[in-house]
Amino acid sequence: MPRRSDDETWKKAGGDFGPIKKGGNEGEGDGGDSGEPARFKPGERAALEVEKYQKDGGYLIPKGPFRRLVGEIFRKEAERFDVTPIEKSAIEAIQTITETQMALVLNGKFP
Repeated sequence: MPRRSDDETWKKAGGDFGPIKKGGNEGEGDGGDSGEPARFKPGERAALEVEKYQKDGGYLIPKGPFRRLVGEIFRKEAERFDVTPIEKSAIEAIQTITETQMALVLNGKFP
């Protein structure tokens, strides 16, 4: 099979390798998908993330790694004393207090 010249390839591909036009394909109605990712104004994405976390009400620190860290610290200290295992509700309370403390420090509200 003979190889195509650059001009033939250019014509077959539509001839325009420039940036994607904002109007999308003509004659396709308004599907809304122009092939480009959505653009946010400066600060808009941050505001959306703030709203998301305010509505979520969940933990900002993942539970698994936090639980492992607390468990490791607890085991090291428990070797010296005779203590019972830590309960799940106690770890959740420690995580809540830790996140509150971090938020206060990072916002400059706590010395």
